[in-house]
Amino acid sequence: MPILVTQDNADQGAINKKIDEVLKLKKEYMQKNIHLKLPCAAFLTPEQRVTFDMQILKKVVHGKGHGSKKGHGYKKGHSYW
Repeated sequence: MPILVTQDNADQGAINKKIDEVLKLKKEYMQKNIHLKLPCAAFLTPEQRVTFDMQILKKVVHGKGHGSKKGHGYKKGHSYW
């Protein structure tokens, strides 16, 4: 998407279309992720459920939860889309 935005004659329609595609994929990913996780929670002990729930909440509060962003081109103040 950065290529679309930085073109001399950036096409707002193409940018919006790409945003829609990305959001559709994110939605599908999130739905499948929840579909897989919810049934697993039923088999956990109460102590395990606390840990499970805390991991989910941590990802909500702190972002995606995929570890450190170091070495992946992320820089303070820069967008990563």
